[in-house]
Amino acid sequence: MLNISTLNIIFFILPVYQLLYYAVQLFTLRKRNNPSRVPLGFLMLLMLLYLVINAITYLAYTDVSKYLSIV
Repeated sequence: MLNISTLNIIFFILPVYQLLYYAVQLFTLRKRNNPSRVPLGFLMLLMLLYLVINAITYLAYTDVSKYLSIV
């Protein structure tokens, strides 16, 4: 069922997959030897990490992670 919580998850996941797709493209495609591809790829990976951390805190998955911890 589509409700607000599932819409929040969908809207947080879409930019994560988009950044991951473009970062992989920047690192793997070798058609042009443009030196700005690697720093741009790292910047996209950093933005991806920021979005994942932001989604984890906003969706309150940090509370779940302490129950999943083995240690």
